[in-house]
Amino acid sequence: MCGPDGTGGLFIRADRVGDFEQTFVSGGTIRESMDYHGGSVAPAFGAARFDTAGRSVLLMTGQIAATTWINDELGMDWAAERIAQIASLTYDELSRLQGVTIVTPREALCGLIAFTVDGFTGPELSQRLADEHNVTIRFVTKYINNPDAARVSLGFFNTEEDVQKLVEGIQSVQKTIAS
Repeated sequence: MCGPDGTGGLFIRADRVGDFEQTFVSGGTIRESMDYHGGSVAPAFGAARFDTAGRSVLLMTGQIAATTWINDELGMDWAAERIAQIASLTYDELSRLQGVTIVTPREALCGLIAFTVDGFTGPELSQRLADEHNVTIRFVTKYINNPDAARVSLGFFNTEEDVQKLVEGIQSVQKTIAS
């Protein structure tokens, strides 16, 4: 959401909160004291179970400003449409490359696309693209039934030129394995 590092937001429909598990427990995320002997805890009601223990007013102020800007100036619908558009272009371009397998199913397409490149691990590809082509991607380790993969994270602010730079960087790195 374009806020400062360490900030972000989580939106879960009220009727779905119970479908998600907490990833950590702290004072404000539980209903009552922990049962240390039985190893159980009753989560706070509603979304409070996902709150963090520490808060920085300065960081939260920055996140509020960024969210207000996106909502009021750009529009959430525009931002979502632009992300879908640039993600679709990226998916199509990556699909055309020899030796690239897209892990993210087309029907689950959003601003995150996981993929593999024959001959490279996600960390290797990430490092090479950063060092040699000034392209920043991430990598993900095994999750669910998916392999380790590289991952491009796209936002409304990415351009078609960014996608082309990614594709050209992958092609350039691939050539080093063929030589």
